[in-house]
Amino acid sequence: MKSSAYIGQGIRESTRVMKVGKSNDVKRRQRELPITIERIAVCVSEAAAYQFENDLRRFIIQQGGIRYQKTLDWFEFDERIYKLLSQFFEPTASEEIHELTENEEIQLFREKYRDLLQQTLDAAEDEIDYLRKRLDEVREEEQTKSRDREEKLRDEIIELNRQMARLELRIEMMQEKDEDEDD
Repeated sequence: MKSSAYIGQGIRESTRVMKVGKSNDVKRRQRELPITIERIAVCVSEAAAYQFENDLRRFIIQQGGIRYQKTLDWFEFDERIYKLLSQFFEPTASEEIHELTENEEIQLFREKYRDLLQQTLDAAEDEIDYLRKRLDEVREEEQTKSRDREEKLRDEIIELNRQMARLELRIEMMQEKDEDEDD
């Protein structure tokens, strides 16, 4: 028996949500849910659809998706994650699925899942590289500021020492003058 995995989005109790699911009758399921089912993947069996649904759910969680009210298949809507999820469905036309065996279909979805994870990993590595470069830039800026402050403080200390020396000299001169007047 053919079954389908799906994703959809909508509003549930005033909150924008997204949902992954599995259904043997997507049209009936659409009428039951307060969301719009936007993408479906027709699978060769209910087991394949269930496996794909599990992979989608796991992917959402790995991407940082937040469960809606601690439900299994409902998540707070996240546009970035939803766009990534949509990629699971776009490259595979439903006609192609009908010709695949259950194992081939599962393998196809797993490959797509791995590809999306790799894309996510690559993006994370790029972000890490950017952040490392930015950290190096900030460190250099701070070191430069620190050196500038240090030089400024050194100059101020030198100037204060000069002023102290002048004051000491004046005090000494005043003391000598007082001693001369006393004599």
